[in-house]
Amino acid sequence: MFPSSFSPEAQVRQWFGLSQAQLARYLGVRVPAVAHAEAGRRPLPVRALARLRPLALAVPAPDAATEAAAGLPLPWRPPPPPPQPPAGLPEPLRRRHRDLRLLAQSLIGRLTKQQVHAAALAARRRGLAQLAGLLPPIPVESVAWRAWVADLFAELALADPDPAAAAVETRLLAARLAGIRAELSALGEGELG
Repeated sequence: MFPSSFSPEAQVRQWFGLSQAQLARYLGVRVPAVAHAEAGRRPLPVRALARLRPLALAVPAPDAATEAAAGLPLPWRPPPPPPQPPAGLPEPLRRRHRDLRLLAQSLIGRLTKQQVHAAALAARRRGLAQLAGLLPPIPVESVAWRAWVADLFAELALADPDPAAAAVETRLLAARLAGIRAELSALGEGELG
């Protein structure tokens, strides 16, 4: 779940499920400043580092046990590609097999995209819940802190308006893929004669 860059900026963004723009808005810098800091090309200004520090301290060390304890979804792996048609399959069955394989590959792509999106939203929900429980890094900024966190929750609501519907759609895609795999298996195993 942690990005390839282990910079404090990248870890904070990943742990709390923030975009570079969201972190930049809180830090009071432009988005390219966050990108340069994450890439190690240029450090953040001192004031931004002071604002980043309490968030960075709230991020646990990056390891699988921490991610599992936080309830983060494990990286999703797409199912294997559909099987090739067996040799000697008659042409009508070979065409049906090919069409089903193409449909299965399309469904695998859609399912993968949905699972990755769901994992990102779950990380954002967990991170925002933790952010809401933190105190503002500097007490005089409490109003700005609360406004920033409220904006993050509003953005999440727009990005994920109906989590239950998304979960149902994912299950339906998985069921459809399982049905296609069963038909592919039946086509490949059927006795002709």
